[in-house]
Amino acid sequence: MFERVYETGPVFRAEPHDTARHLAEYVSLDAEAGFIGDHRDVLAVLRHALAGMTAAIGAQAQEAAGRFGVTVPEVPAQIPVIHFCDALKLVGAPEDQPDLAPAHGMPPHGGFAIGLERWTARLTQADNIREVTLFPRDLHRLTP
Repeated sequence: MFERVYETGPVFRAEPHDTARHLAEYVSLDAEAGFIGDHRDVLAVLRHALAGMTAAIGAQAQEAAGRFGVTVPEVPAQIPVIHFCDALKLVGAPEDQPDLAPAHGMPPHGGFAIGLERWTARLTQADNIREVTLFPRDLHRLTP
């Protein structure tokens, strides 16, 4: 069994999203870690991945980033968190919303996924995710 795995691959959505933030197909950067203590372990891996991505931009693409007016964000030493109950209040969800940690037969595990196009859109402050997608596929365009 692998303790940590990652995958970069296409994701296909069947939902009829038609907004500036959604695509019918996108590239996802997924990571999963086993034998975690709690969500802080997952956040530490996520923080490490984000810091590595921003460092690589600074080291290998600083000139291109500057040309496009991209300011590479600084990744904090620790990702800010709020308690689940506080998050429910923040978004106006019912207080009895189920927690995200049901009792499952696997070792404690967790992970995250980052949409490559959405990450790029946030970095470049693009108004529409299609601006940073090579062949955007949505309700109006299904083939390249």
